[in-house]
Amino acid sequence: MSSQTLSPTAQLPGDVTQASTEKPRQTVELASIEEIDDEETNRWFGITAVAMIIAGFGVLFARASLLAVAGLAIWFALYYRFTQPPEPTLAITRHVSDPEAGPDNEVGVTLTVRNTGDSILPDVRLVDGVPPAIRVSNGSPRRATALRPGQEATIRYTIDTRLGHHDFDPVTVILRDLSGAYERTYEANVPSTLHCEPEPSPLPMVPLRQLTRKVTGRVETSVGGAGQEFFATREYRPGDSLNRVDWNRLARTGELSTLQFREEQAATVVLVVDVRPEAYVAAPEQEFPAADIGIAASAELFFSLLDAGDRVGLTTLGDRSCWLPPGLGSDHRAAGRILYGGHPSLGPKPPEEHVSVDYQRWQLEHRLPLEAQIIYISPFADDGAERYATMLDARGHLVTAISPDPTGRETPGQLLASVERHLRIYRMRERGIRVLDWDTDETSLPVLIEEAAIRW
Repeated sequence: MSSQTLSPTAQLPGDVTQASTEKPRQTVELASIEEIDDEETNRWFGITAVAMIIAGFGVLFARASLLAVAGLAIWFALYYRFTQPPEPTLAITRHVSDPEAGPDNEVGVTLTVRNTGDSILPDVRLVDGVPPAIRVSNGSPRRATALRPGQEATIRYTIDTRLGHHDFDPVTVILRDLSGAYERTYEANVPSTLHCEPEPSPLPMVPLRQLTRKVTGRVETSVGGAGQEFFATREYRPGDSLNRVDWNRLARTGELSTLQFREEQAATVVLVVDVRPEAYVAAPEQEFPAADIGIAASAELFFSLLDAGDRVGLTTLGDRSCWLPPGLGSDHRAAGRILYGGHPSLGPKPPEEHVSVDYQRWQLEHRLPLEAQIIYISPFADDGAERYATMLDARGHLVTAISPDPTGRETPGQLLASVERHLRIYRMRERGIRVLDWDTDETSLPVLIEEAAIRW
């Protein structure tokens, strides 16, 4: 986290204990930023008319007390007409306890505001700019206070981290005068970020198809070779290793034959994540949309497949291009972490534009290695997602689909969406495409994969 100081007079408060490894805070002088609004609050709206009515009754009934009240009301009416909010003399500091925490962690945020001027600020209202996709789990990013010269106020709250790169929005500051009749709104841009890269966790062996590369790996093939599981026997050929000779058969029949074992080879896998606007759907009781769940699941699959020795690539179905060719090794792992930590198509913000599914499929086909198989992660919330999978399968690419279920069951509309989704999955299975229908509320990804491995 970078540090930017725009006020040479602003001193950082010392109320927060800092470890020696903490990132520096960001400070901005409020007077140097843009005013975005200036308006009346209508707090004293109609006070002049009320004062005149009270004065009229005072004259009519010859009551001095009513005239005194009317005079006080007229004084307020004149006072707020000639007052303005004080000039902003604030220094704002935001401190994020761990700006590079992994996803699904809690991070503390401290926002400190200090009055660096010589006058009292009678009404200061603050709203910190929490990133749109981040949820506040404890405390509040809002506060209203008054500040004497040199005094400071602190807001402390906790947020839940999510995968991706998150920029904090500007701090909204509202200043009112003593009467509360006028207010000015400012935005203070304190450049803080939260960068969450995936934290790989071990998954069960992902059940892959038998389209593989001629490299030793862990996917069983339909050909014999130098593996470990028995496959078949064939006639002995000169040069065959003696430890592959079927000595039992030789003793029983006198025929010389060679044992063959099932080869295990490495797979080339491309993960495709559906991040179109159609994929950002969720049932009312779900906290995150299906696209976010799919992105997090693809991260776990990406690193688990790498650990298993497979060549892994990554792309998205959406309006922002993301393509990482299949690869191996530590450099490839680092490239994957960078993509998951900062690429806009793998972030929490939905895209604004719709895309041509057919064009993106054509683009992927021209990138795919011949031996690559596809793990496609999509909620199948529309027919375009189904067409994407079936066309890839028709072109000869082996497709395995993982589908987070975003549908509810409470209203007729939700039931209809659920039936349509299940029909799409049924049609794909009829075509021979493997589909893991994932109830994210009931089943975790490791359990889903284990159950699929048993079935397949």
